Formats: sequence, structure tokens, C-alpha cells
Amino acid sequence: MTYTKFRFDAFGVWLLAMVLDAGTSHGAWEIKAVQLNNVPEEIILRKKGRGISKVRVRSKNGWLVIYECDLKLCWAPSRRGMKKAKPLKDALPDGKVARGRNNIRAAWLSKPTRRYQHGILGDRIEAGALSVSDGFGGKHEFTLPIDEVFEDRYARIVDLDGDGFDEIVVVRSSIKHGAALAIFQLSGQGLVEVARTPPLGRRGSWLNPAGFGDYDGDGNIEIAMVVMPDFSGQLEFWEYKKGGLTREMSLRGFSNHVTGSRVMNMSASANFDGAGKVDLALPGMGRDVMRVISLDGGMVAEPVKLKLPGRIVTEIVSVRHKGRPVIIAGLDSGMVVLISNAAVSQGDEIPSWAKKNNETSLLNDLIKRNRRRKKNEKFGQGKVR
Repeated sequence: MTYTKFRFDAFGVWLLAMVLDAGTSHGAWEIKAVQLNNVPEEIILRKKGRGISKVRVRSKNGWLVIYECDLKLCWAPSRRGMKKAKPLKDALPDGKVARGRNNIRAAWLSKPTRRYQHGILGDRIEAGALSVSDGFGGKHEFTLPIDEVFEDRYARIVDLDGDGFDEIVVVRSSIKHGAALAIFQLSGQGLVEVARTPPLGRRGSWLNPAGFGDYDGDGNIEIAMVVMPDFSGQLEFWEYKKGGLTREMSLRGFSNHVTGSRVMNMSASANFDGAGKVDLALPGMGRDVMRVISLDGGMVAEPVKLKLPGRIVTEIVSVRHKGRPVIIAGLDSGMVVLISNAAVSQGDEIPSWAKKNNETSLLNDLIKRNRRRKKNEKFGQGKVR
């Protein structure tokens, strides 16, 4: 493991972070960082742009853009602010609307309630119902009993079984028994629950979904989640198959949430190590270490475990920059870090699950690039650069 010395230029930019020899056949991992004037609070990806030009960082200074200048990273105020979507009637305050492409066009949490006094997500307002808009414009709603809430900020629309019809993944919590991961579908009876993990067993216990992907390479999509990320930090992989959920693997020592924070998606899924399968990147228990987890035939591999110059406090996003997947996160030290494996090939194949779900911006870029390449080859226009 080799570290370079930290040094700053006149503008406060952390020039060359550290280069780590992971000791694997996939070569060296690299961290580059830029020092902001304030602690980053939010990281999002814009629809327009390529690579890190898609990234926008919010701090007390407003929205910022990250870019490469010479051999280092720099930041500048973003010329365009990020527009906030108009909230839906009866929707959860500060919630998000999930958009789908198959039979479900949109899903959101609704009927705000204060009956579940936990406050894990920064306030004590949770959702009493799940609302869905279908492909024909119809609206469906699932209302919970008086002793339960959706302890979440948004629903997740994913085709888990590859049948062309979407499922909805959301955290469902009971006042007596704690949280569980619930799967919903649209059917002839409307919006119905089709599967649920066992509840954690006690009031106030909570879990946070971490990602979706064919992590073990068996052709089926797994759901990754962290059980009690603010306490025990157990990473679990579940598979939805034949109308039920089966736990396939569990590991300890992870955290993708901070108590009281509105930030939930401290994780990213992509082929980070270049081995041809989807990997999961998320923080270790103290959030000062970035861990990349890879599954293969029931075995667990950790291609890299990187010590960071601070604790992760923002979302973790991934983009394809200079032909390679890059992990991006904001730290409480005021830095934004870019983590990548320099040995990853620029021609990684798109996983089959990604073609169906378009789950991350990185995979969206790969899909579009592959389509353009095939179109150009068809008409004899050469390669796409």
C-alpha cells in the first residue's frame, strides 16, 4: 500500500491524493480529491453532459461543478441552478417521485403522518400510503394499517424478475416489530404487496436499501440492503424469485446512512473492478472507508478497501469518466473524492440486468454508447468516440 503526501495549491485544491496498490490482478486504485470552501451537502447527476460534467455538488456556496484542470481537480460555481420539482398533492414532504419505463410510470410515498415517532430520517413525518401512476394514467394506492408506516423517502422502481413488469421496493415499518423490505406490484386487484423480508423484530430498528444488480452473476437481480446502518451495519443480499424473497449472503461492517440525515443513497452499483460483473460500492461502518464488494458463485471478494480523508456525508454516485467507472462522494472534511481503478478496460460489457433497468447513470451512458456504435457500424460510419 503506497501513499503520496497530501499537498495543497494556492487555491486550496488537494492535488494528488493517494494511489493504492490493491494487491489484485486488477491493478491500482486511485483517489483524486478537490477541497471545497464548505462541506458538501448533496451530489446529483444531471441528465445532460458526460462523465464528471454531469456531476453537481451542493454546499453553502450553492451548486458547484467539478472539472479537471491540468493534472488536478478544480471546482467552480454552476451556471445553472438545479430546479426543484413541484411536489405532488398529498405526497411526503421532501420526498422524491420515482419514474419507471414499463407498466409503472411513477411511484411516490403519500399520506404524511406523525404516528411513528422514530425520526431516523431527520423528522418524525413518515408516509401512510404508497401511490402509483400506471402507463394508462390511472392512479393506484396502497394504504397501511394504523400501526405501520413507510419509513422511507422514495419508492424504487425495478424489474426484479425480468418479466417486463416493474416491481416497487420500499421500507415498511411496524410500530411493534420494526422495519422490513417490502415488494409491491400492480395486478388486477390494484397495487398489492407480493413479498416482504421478516421484520427486524423491535421498535425503531431500521434498514436502508443499497442497490440492485446481478451481483453474483447467476442471471438474477439481487437486492442489497444494510440492516441497522447506524448501529450494527449488516449488509445483506436478497433475491426475489417465484414471488418470494430469499437471503443469499450477509456481511458486517457497513453503513450507508447517518442518524437524522435525509441522505439515503450512500452506495453505487457498477463494474468497478473490471471483472465483468456488477460490484457494490458503499462505506464501511465509520464511513471513512470506501469498500467495494463483489460476489461470485456464493463467494465474497473485496477488490479494494480505501481509507478516505474524511467521512462520507453525501450520496455516492458513479459515472463513466475517460472510459472507466468512477465513484464520487462528498466528505465531512470538505472534500469531494473521485475513486477509480486505472486498470479497468474501457470496453467493459454492459450487464444484462442493466439493459433492462437502466439503474445507474454509468450504465445509461454505456447503453447509449453501445447503441450509437451499432447504428454507425450498420451505416458504415466507423467508430464512436
